[in-house]
Amino acid sequence: MRHHLPVAFLIACTLGASEARAQSTAWGEKGYISFNGMYRNESTDFNETTTFDLNHESASVRAGHRIEPGPLFDITAGGRIKGNLGMGFGVSYIRRSEAATVDAALPHPFYFNQPRTVTGNAAGLRHQDLAIHAHAMWLLPFSESVQVALFGGPTFFKVTQQIVTAVQFTDEYPFDQATYTGISTVDARGSRFGYNAGTDASVFFSQYVGIGGLVRFTRGTVQLPSPRGGEVSIDTGGLQAGAGLRVRF
Repeated sequence: MRHHLPVAFLIACTLGASEARAQSTAWGEKGYISFNGMYRNESTDFNETTTFDLNHESASVRAGHRIEPGPLFDITAGGRIKGNLGMGFGVSYIRRSEAATVDAALPHPFYFNQPRTVTGNAAGLRHQDLAIHAHAMWLLPFSESVQVALFGGPTFFKVTQQIVTAVQFTDEYPFDQATYTGISTVDARGSRFGYNAGTDASVFFSQYVGIGGLVRFTRGTVQLPSPRGGEVSIDTGGLQAGAGLRVRF
């Protein structure tokens, strides 16, 4: 039995050294940075209602928005704090052109409380979503070239959305009907904290360069101020997945 103790000790030391070396090289000497092309597979629906003065009464406009799934760009950097524990920061950016359905009630120029109803579609409305992620990471270094990290933490969302302020229309005598021709818009901006969680898997072909995949779920709700009073609530984030370049340094 005593003859086996030196062998067991040697194996334990070798495995311990390999794990320590894998932890060190998997993070790089100082850390790593990743550049990812990603896709968000979740659509976002929200509504807004506004009023404006017309013919000495209040006209009301309701716009129903739908932001479709689509691509986004992400850059993330991280490093080891101690052992398997690390810290990372990321930035993702989404820009979309979306459409809204518009319904409006327009006061009659001759009669009170007899609004005319118009409907239409508004295309080309701008939507921008900037997210800044901070997260703690737990590294699973399978080898010097393969690493997997689990992460989670807060996300700061900043959203810019083109919203509807009024409807444009034409009408003719006796003005009992109106025809939709377009909308007036304004850029509304808001920000709010949410959260993120996910996993990152990487394979390195050299000491410094590799490729990897990233899956992240984020969620937040941003309140946009309406120029005519009130707020517009937008849920942002969702499930995002993609891949890209990994660089250790």
